[in-house]
Amino acid sequence: MSPHLFPGPGAAATLLLIVAAVAPVPAAASAAAANSPEKAAAVVRVAMPDGFVGSAKCRGCHEDDWQRWSSSHHAKAMLEPSDSSVIGDFHDVRFDSARGPSLFHRGAADSGDWLVEARGPHGERHDYPVRYVFGIDPLQQLLLELPGGRLQAYPVAWDARPKERGGQRWFDLAPGDASKPGDALDWTGYMRNWNLQCASCHSTALRKNLDVATKTYATTFAEINVACEACHGPGAKHVEWAASAKPPFGGAASEGLAVVLPRWSRDAWQFAAPTVAIASRTSPPTEAQTTTCAPCHSRRSLLKEDAPADASLYESARPQWISEPSYYGDGQQHDEVYVWGSFLLSKMSQRGVVCADCHDSHSLALRADGNALCTRCHRSEVFDVESHHHHDAASTGARCVECHMPETTYMGVDARRDHLIQVPRPDLDAEARVPDACTRCHAGKTAAWAVDAMDRFYGPQWRRRPSAPTTLASAAKRGAVGAAQLLALAEDKSQPSLLRASAVAAAENGAMPASVTALGRLLRDDDAGVRLASLDLLGGVAPAQAPTLASPLLDDPVRTVRITAAALLADAPDAAMTAAARASRDRELAEYVASQQLNADQPFADVNLGNLRARQHRQADSRAAFEAAIAIDPADAAAYVNLADVDRAFGDEAGCRDVLARGLKALPDSAALRHARGLALVRDGRAAEALADLEAAARLDAGAARYAYVYGVALHSLGRSADAVSVLERAESAHPYDVEILQALVEMLATSGHDDEALGFATKLAQALPGDPDVARMIAALQAAER
Repeated sequence: MSPHLFPGPGAAATLLLIVAAVAPVPAAASAAAANSPEKAAAVVRVAMPDGFVGSAKCRGCHEDDWQRWSSSHHAKAMLEPSDSSVIGDFHDVRFDSARGPSLFHRGAADSGDWLVEARGPHGERHDYPVRYVFGIDPLQQLLLELPGGRLQAYPVAWDARPKERGGQRWFDLAPGDASKPGDALDWTGYMRNWNLQCASCHSTALRKNLDVATKTYATTFAEINVACEACHGPGAKHVEWAASAKPPFGGAASEGLAVVLPRWSRDAWQFAAPTVAIASRTSPPTEAQTTTCAPCHSRRSLLKEDAPADASLYESARPQWISEPSYYGDGQQHDEVYVWGSFLLSKMSQRGVVCADCHDSHSLALRADGNALCTRCHRSEVFDVESHHHHDAASTGARCVECHMPETTYMGVDARRDHLIQVPRPDLDAEARVPDACTRCHAGKTAAWAVDAMDRFYGPQWRRRPSAPTTLASAAKRGAVGAAQLLALAEDKSQPSLLRASAVAAAENGAMPASVTALGRLLRDDDAGVRLASLDLLGGVAPAQAPTLASPLLDDPVRTVRITAAALLADAPDAAMTAAARASRDRELAEYVASQQLNADQPFADVNLGNLRARQHRQADSRAAFEAAIAIDPADAAAYVNLADVDRAFGDEAGCRDVLARGLKALPDSAALRHARGLALVRDGRAAEALADLEAAARLDAGAARYAYVYGVALHSLGRSADAVSVLERAESAHPYDVEILQALVEMLATSGHDDEALGFATKLAQALPGDPDVARMIAALQAAER
């Protein structure tokens, strides 16, 4: 069954989001209530969890830090509306978009309301008071209220940039989008819901408090914005320590702090000698100096709300792996992935650079302006000179960031710099289809032009630099041969840990049972991400060996690894596990279910629960979970496909067909649904009718090798062997070293007397399955036939 962990490509590109989520109007709410424009009490309640004290307590002893923080984007991440916080023009301004008009205006003179007249969730137009403003620069969004405790991010935002830069205007975050009520991306839909999309990273100690049954919220936060305890953890013991004449909480080293973050010092980096061009760290950084930032500066699926601020990201979340299309083939960010992933791949990160080395932790400002930021650690006489950058010193091209951290604009106006921080690689443009810094600035020039220029500047050696992310992206497209390369890359501990974990994940499409030996080693890796990705792969490659290989991870020190192992082993026979392992599985399965229920306002969580219940042979519970996902998002193809598969698995082919018909009514161009219906028709003995669906699936999703393979086999079974070979040859070209496609081609060509062509594909099959005796015998037979 299809896992469903993250939103589709670009799903978060129009909001300050982390992962997709949902909150439909409760079933009990009437249309009138759902559109009620009446002002309600505070939407979100302040609730201090145990140990939290609030930032006001910090100010007395940390005035300078507090002042720097109070003007930062963290302090202004979310605010109640006021004359000082609302920066948009509400003087009866009308803005038209594909979704219809919006009118921004003020309420009665004594009400103080900032109002948006907009079309509501049932089509009627109403005034919606602005409950909160969201962000401050370069744009500000508005949060409007809907029933059930929901706050929704309105898709028309205020451009806060100066007028001379095109700002001081309302603009559409998704121009051309004509979403309607009921659509996920409508302002009333789950993709724009604050409680699940944005809240955990814009407020402190947020608790979503979702009622799973009604899909309503009683969300709370300790502070409305990103305050002191968001990074430093609960402060009560530190306040006690400060008030005590004798520190009782771990001595001066911890000072009662829940999270110890070393105060930044310029002396952390020193040049080893006058002739050394790049500084080195004088002592290794602490893990907390990067893990504290990770949860909100990564694309991830949150699975736990109250993890310590300095805990491993894997303790509270599943990050998105480095893969296309979220990342480019060289590791640069493509979608809105919040820079953490690219930064972990960088040489800077590998050599000990942490966020606070470049950014003031409280004001968030850069620690120096322009190239001065970089020349603190890269000698200016070596790097900030024309002989290095080959641009006029006064030009944009002489700025370090233009070559090493090119910008991508998100949300229409928000330019963010890539944190891969790499040497420009225009030579990879054609191979990996990635943008390069040179042609981003030199519009109209080609990558070949940039390669020639860099050859003149630096000689050809710059092209010899290895690019492990490019290796990952290339190998991911080479089937079984690529999978072997990916697992070898994953075992290379000189590579960044996130890259290694991503390599394991990318091996999914080509890994074979023979891969289990490497997986056995990777499941014991020191890195939690590598272990997590290896568990995901193990279920598809060697499920029979899962009880032996995965059971030790039920007691892993990292929570997300433990619960993933439990979900993998949910249907393992009791006899295949020790009593202790069964007890651990039951304990961690409860945690896994809780992590999905935390996200029960998102379709992916219900799909995951549906898959779990199906594997536990709980048909009714499985069906209910998939139906819950469909209720959240009627356009979620995975929910329909998996629901239909449950009906099929329990012998209800009629029910399977009904579900697929329902799904295709909502999503007529879904490749997954067309493929599933084609298979259902084949099982019903209607292979000729199935062909149209199988062809459509292969055409609609050319990236799915399996769809092309099944379509080719279907053509062959109907006597259209020449057409089948043609389809499969094109598929093999697009998906080299795909074992199923190669096996089908060898068999079809050999049986039709084309031994020479069959031998060519059999030779490739031998590369995909080295040492396989059946392939060796096949090649020998084809060679004998040729003679």
